[in-house]
Amino acid sequence: MILSSFEIEINDVVAKKKLACIIADSASVNRRAARLLKVPFVNCLIHAFNLAGKTLTNKDHANYDRNLEAVIEETNRLAKHFRSLKCGAVLRSLTKKRPVLACPTRWSGNAQSVCRYDELRPFYLRALRHEDCNEIEMRQGEEWDFIVKSKKKMLLAIDENMRAIQTKNLKLASV
Repeated sequence: MILSSFEIEINDVVAKKKLACIIADSASVNRRAARLLKVPFVNCLIHAFNLAGKTLTNKDHANYDRNLEAVIEETNRLAKHFRSLKCGAVLRSLTKKRPVLACPTRWSGNAQSVCRYDELRPFYLRALRHEDCNEIEMRQGEEWDFIVKSKKKMLLAIDENMRAIQTKNLKLASV
């Protein structure tokens, strides 16, 4: 256990009440640790919201949003392409901004990734004309622009609520 790696005895922690509770994701190992340490387990609210947000891109869930999934996939596909050595150099010659890959374990990473994708789209189009980067195509058109803008707005609203939850004065009922 992690406590033993710091030379902390579990019995000492429990006896001296050095630990008030465990706040973590709902993985069984965390719940078990709380039981062993005889302290309350509190599920991390932000992690729970991250999981709820992920249902929007889960095809098997009722809240599934096909357009949101398409935007995130396009964002990551182009971010990976322009993080390669040659294409990254072409993009750097056009802008100082870099692509952002969405982090699969953090829902808020999707908002950052899609926002950066939206900022970089004109540069991506120019870079894709270069001989070193033209092996992939980029989605475009008025309908796609509308989808990207609307999903970006939705992701930013979700991200804003998640950040608000993390502030110390916010009550859950106000979210």
